[in-house]
Amino acid sequence: MVMVLGVVLPVVCVAGIAARKSAPVTAALPVGLVAPSLAFASIEWERSELFPKTGIQIRLRRESAGSGRYAVELSGPKDFVKPDMIVYWVAGTNSIADSVPDNAQLLGGFSPAMALPLPMDAAHEAGRLLVYSLADQEIVDLSKPITLQKP
Repeated sequence: MVMVLGVVLPVVCVAGIAARKSAPVTAALPVGLVAPSLAFASIEWERSELFPKTGIQIRLRRESAGSGRYAVELSGPKDFVKPDMIVYWVAGTNSIADSVPDNAQLLGGFSPAMALPLPMDAAHEAGRLLVYSLADQEIVDLSKPITLQKP
């Protein structure tokens, strides 16, 4: 019985792999699933001292010079590697413990050279950026309070 399985099992595995159908591929997402792309052409400022632990650099962008929505573009140092990082905006300047606060608003995944739009109310009150690792279930770093508009 073992000898029969030793011969038949590899043959069946190879035949199964050869007979499987290819995965379906689509050229583009349907219109309802595509997020509108916003162009954040103007750079308001660029700072690297706001994240004390990691040295993440922040570039504040705006749709056009002096008007429009804000977005942040984050980039880390070359040796900065953490799994599955996402970015939150936390309104206010209160201290944050070991977990993501209830009022945190998800901006998106941490990806260099990708502008993450900030909530509309972020322009009117100070807040913080929070970088969270889903894989490690921990806060990677928390920025110092940020005010977007000049007083």
